[in-house]
Amino acid sequence: MSSGARCISPRDTLQHRIGPVFPEIQGLMTHQTGSSTLTSGLDRRARLSATVTHDISRRNGLITVSIELGHEGAKMVQARLARYSMGLRELLDESPRLLRFMECHSPLAAMVIETSRSETHPEAGFDGLWSSSLTDSSLRGLPDQEIVSMYERVVFAREILAVSALPMIMDGDTGGTVEQFMDTVRRTERSGISAIVIEDKVGTKQNSLLADSSVHVLADQDDFARKIQKGVEAKAHPQFMIVARLEGLIVGLPVEEVLQRAAAFVAAGADALLVHSKARDPREVLDVGRRLRETHPDIPLIAVPTTYPSVTDEELREAGFRIVIYANHMLRASVRAMAQVSTAILTGATLEAAEPFCAPVEDLLALSVGGTSR
Repeated sequence: MSSGARCISPRDTLQHRIGPVFPEIQGLMTHQTGSSTLTSGLDRRARLSATVTHDISRRNGLITVSIELGHEGAKMVQARLARYSMGLRELLDESPRLLRFMECHSPLAAMVIETSRSETHPEAGFDGLWSSSLTDSSLRGLPDQEIVSMYERVVFAREILAVSALPMIMDGDTGGTVEQFMDTVRRTERSGISAIVIEDKVGTKQNSLLADSSVHVLADQDDFARKIQKGVEAKAHPQFMIVARLEGLIVGLPVEEVLQRAAAFVAAGADALLVHSKARDPREVLDVGRRLRETHPDIPLIAVPTTYPSVTDEELREAGFRIVIYANHMLRASVRAMAQVSTAILTGATLEAAEPFCAPVEDLLALSVGGTSR
């Protein structure tokens, strides 16, 4: 099966791939095997009818969605739908723009992410989901030390992918042993995940953003390259991507050595490179990005600006990055909101004090699959 795509029913296609793209859809008129008709509010002056057809290939799981509208915006509509039929590789091939992936720790978070839009550019949404080992662990009250197994995390990711059509990149930590990583590649690919990221470290997992860099031990370059090579051999389809996460900047390795290790990992078959840093200033990451773009122009670069949040999308794109991951922000936001609600209730001894921090119940009903909207 192709990465980032799953064999799903036509009805699921309508609910999860088309509905989130067009919040203005008023209702589905029919549910048929080969086609469905819906009424759209795209043109507020005159309601338009659109016929959506589905071609589900059992060979590779890709779903083709086409739409015909007697409207000037038909091409734009078709392009927006197509985005929701693509895995990560297809999105990268589609255009040179920077892709934005948001941390997703639950099916509910996936629904929020998929329906979110820019206030200034309503057509701009997130391109995909990031499954973080930190947030998956924190959600269970556990430290980020690979205590939650990859098997458990893949099972949980399936629940997220059941309600979202966005491609997912999974944080694979160190990947474990070569044999464990090969099994993880097979499991993640079969689950519809688009890519797996593994970091070039060994030993007990320690979060890269810890202040003490001495707790991190880099993997032997050749050993890590062999792990990537074996992971590539375990893939069933070239669309699935294996990403090498470069931790050299985290431990203070000279840039030249970081670039040398990157070259070895690309030669071993890495499909993309993630340049990791805990610096507050983005200049070093941007410099590494530019140099990698010169030596490996066809390898997508990924940035994770958790510690340098002031960097702009344009700066990342100009430095050669193709993907930016907002690595833990959805869970961090929910932790603060829960603390505010708890404090407000205890302080005010009434639920009324907590209401300003809460979404209306109607919003939950609207997000839930099959729920009623306001």
